[in-house]
Amino acid sequence: MNGFDDFIEGEFRPVIHYLTKKGASLEEAKDATQDAILQALILFANDKWHTVRDPREWLRAVAWRSLLRPPSEARKRILTTPLSTAMDPEAIESDHSDRVVQIQDILALLRDLPELERTVLALGLDGLRTAEIAARLNLSEQRVRDVRKAAKRQLRDKHPALNQENFTRQGRSSR
Repeated sequence: MNGFDDFIEGEFRPVIHYLTKKGASLEEAKDATQDAILQALILFANDKWHTVRDPREWLRAVAWRSLLRPPSEARKRILTTPLSTAMDPEAIESDHSDRVVQIQDILALLRDLPELERTVLALGLDGLRTAEIAARLNLSEQRVRDVRKAAKRQLRDKHPALNQENFTRQGRSSR
């Protein structure tokens, strides 16, 4: 089980990060990721984990489906805090306040994007290349590039402090 444990431990935070980039609250992302890990553990316990072709993709897909599934009566999802309340200066520690406010602003902007644009950005930030995103979403590579460009333009228009440098990772602007 050591390889499985290492995989789960290594993917826990990236899956949460992926879901929050798609607009989930931190609590929702943690719940959905835990649901996906539980399903993976069930497969592993039943000696069926080897049937999963791409465990990394599978874990994200299962977590995303869990997030979209309506909550049962026994487990209601926690409502996200309104941005105005979350940005209350007294609620934010002074040593991190600027960074926290900036992150909250950007998350609010991301939540306003259409789902396809959020998904393309989230998958790109999660390390997938344009071709991988296109295959996963059943889109052409050009369509993925167009959607990414439109999302970046909308974010820059709504938040002028965001520039091209903010949208590249380690100098890779076109994937």
